[in-house]
Amino acid sequence: AELTKLLKELVKTEERWIPKEKGFSLYIRPTIIGTQEYIGVSPADSCKLFVITCPVGPYYPTGFKAVSLYATTEFVRSW
Repeated sequence: AELTKLLKELVKTEERWIPKEKGFSLYIRPTIIGTQEYIGVSPADSCKLFVITCPVGPYYPTGFKAVSLYATTEFVRSW
């Protein structure tokens, strides 16, 4: 809930960068990385969250046909 609130505030702040043209959008990429002082495979002791945004044009110049997908919470890729 807090991340969603912060992302909405970011979009509001950077509204001038959101393209108005049809098919264009603002790409938003939240990223979280571990920042501990060692390399290894384990849960991170500390981390950093940052968000990359970029105005983008249509990915498919001629448009695309959307597909329907099924999502389940039974299997989780990561925690």
